[in-house]
Amino acid sequence: MFFNRSSVSVCIVMLLTSASLWAHPGHGATESDSVQHYLIEPTHGGWVFLLGGLLVGLWLFAHSCSKKVARLNEKDHRGH
Repeated sequence: MFFNRSSVSVCIVMLLTSASLWAHPGHGATESDSVQHYLIEPTHGGWVFLLGGLLVGLWLFAHSCSKKVARLNEKDHRGH
């Protein structure tokens, strides 16, 4: 498989921590050291959308795999 658990975990950790490295005082509409700043500001909050997209993609992948397995199981039961 192209991705294994450790590489996906490293990518997620890098996504979650990289936004804080770009922080500098004097940007954005909220306090620069608040949680709200990291969630709302586009410079820092982009990871929320990336993580959400990743989770939706994983859910869709798992959902399609489970449908495929269900179809295969159904064929097996009809054949016997």
